[in-house]
Formats: sequence, structure tokens, C-alpha cells
Amino acid sequence: NRTSEKKEVMVAMYKLFAFLNASLGNITRDQEELNPTAKELLDRLHNTTKTTRGLISNLTCLLCKNYNIFQVDVNYGESSKGKSAFKKKQQGCQVLRKYVQVISHAARIL
Repeated sequence: NRTSEKKEVMVAMYKLFAFLNASLGNITRDQEELNPTAKELLDRLHNTTKTTRGLISNLTCLLCKNYNIFQVDVNYGESSKGKSAFKKKQQGCQVLRKYVQVISHAARIL
């Protein structure tokens, strides 16, 4: 059933962007702590987080209106809080690399 497939894709997209938004929040917090003078980087992280929140909002409306889904359970990864500076940077780089791939893939799907 095509509707069911599209619904599953939209739920998966919601989960993905919710996870990504949480990860961006962690990265931004870490960079504010590790690199407080890197204004351009921090601005880009804040803007990316705002864009991701907008996508989540749109997906929330779509899921509610088209599929009567009012809540989606999302599993979040571990926080970077309390990790070493190296681990924080490593985790942030991994997430941001994946983010680029995810966005291009999501654009093709939608």
C-alpha cells in the first residue's frame, strides 16, 4: 500500500531529524564551551539547528494532518556531556559528516 509506505518514510524522516536536532544541540553546546570565539561556526550551527527545527515542525504537521500521528517515539544517542574535548570534537565531526549525506538523501526522497 503506497500510503503506508509514504507514512513509514515520513515517520522515519521525523525520527532522523529529531535525532539530528538533538545532536546539533550537543555539538553547539560543546563548541560554545570549547571554541567560544568561533563566531562563524557557532552562527552556522545555530542556523542549521533552526532549519532542522523548521523541518521537524513541518513533518509534525504533515504526520498529524495526513496520517493522524500525534506522537513519534525517538531514540536519542548518548550525550557528549562529560566526555573529553577530543571525544566531543570527534563525535561532532561524525554527526556533521552524516548530516550532509542525510540531507542530500532526504531531498531525493521528498
